[in-house]
Amino acid sequence: TTPDHLTRATVGNIIAAATFAAMQSDDLLRPSFLRQVEAGAHPLTGHCYTVSEVLRDILGAEYTPHTVRHNGAVHWYLVGTSDGILDATSAQFDVAPDYTAGRGRGFLTSRLSKRATALRARVMLRLSYLDSLDLLG
Repeated sequence: TTPDHLTRATVGNIIAAATFAAMQSDDLLRPSFLRQVEAGAHPLTGHCYTVSEVLRDILGAEYTPHTVRHNGAVHWYLVGTSDGILDATSAQFDVAPDYTAGRGRGFLTSRLSKRATALRARVMLRLSYLDSLDLLG
């Protein structure tokens, strides 16, 4: 069954929880991204794949993963059938990616990756806390 705090959460609540949890999850970054963040890069640097995995898992199959090359690297985001582009980590960029050049694709694993599983638990904990303060929905 769906937890009450997830039922009451809006898509905006869920995106905010995922973004906030990612910015506090340097332990989930690959070493190359961790070095960039430690050197002053935006805290969302390196979290696009994991955040996209978690949001797709929570929000459902209406959202499909997409990638686009941006600043010399692959950037992951979601596209919703009714909402359009959902890029929860776009704040890391000074200039937005050219989403028109993006392509739909599947995630690299059929199940949540280990990093996404850890981040999902943190997101759900944050949503539960916000619900306990009656701040959802």
